[in-house]
Amino acid sequence: MSSTHKTGKKRRGGPYTKGELNRLIDDLIHPFYKTDKSLLLIDALLHGLIEQNPPQTVLKFLRYNLPTIINQIKAFSNSNESSNASAEMVADLSTTLGIKSRKSLAHKSTRPRKGNKNPNKVT
Repeated sequence: MSSTHKTGKKRRGGPYTKGELNRLIDDLIHPFYKTDKSLLLIDALLHGLIEQNPPQTVLKFLRYNLPTIINQIKAFSNSNESSNASAEMVADLSTTLGIKSRKSLAHKSTRPRKGNKNPNKVT
């Protein structure tokens, strides 16, 4: 007897689809990101094992996690005043990769902020 999906279609392989496995990993690991930053790597490794496509896994990891890693390095660098060189290195890397921080993206928003009387003025 073969297993079927919710839609009634026959499945190939095991009891879970790749999408279901990926969601399961996300549901188990993502809630703990704030407590342990190393979970980013474990998450990427597990998703990579499911996808079984190393180049795609590396690109996805960089696309989804590099901005977070860079922001964490910036925050650490800002907390240590003696780390000006590493902060400059991170800023250069961010610029080279075309990654904008959330603050700079919010700054360029055309949406008026609370109390902004001129909605066309970008603050």
